[in-house]
Amino acid sequence: MTAIARRATITLHASVSQRRMIERAARTACTNLSDFMLEAACEKARQALLDHTAVVLDSTQFKHVLAPVDAPAEQDSTLRTLLLRHAPWEI
Repeated sequence: MTAIARRATITLHASVSQRRMIERAARTACTNLSDFMLEAACEKARQALLDHTAVVLDSTQFKHVLAPVDAPAEQDSTLRTLLLRHAPWEI
């Protein structure tokens, strides 16, 4: 992670067991508690923002996107053979 001057403070209240778990995870990741928590929070924030990202398409673009989804699946004999084969632990 690139060193960036941090100028904002975030206060967080956690139970003792939550803090211990997070501290243990930070040690396992070979980082300090602040860096670990900030990275985890930023990753969760990115996921939340991506989950709410809207894609706007006109009707032509929408039809273009749906065409492969609506098309009948191609027959693939190699895939069919693989799917019909028993897994080694099933024999």
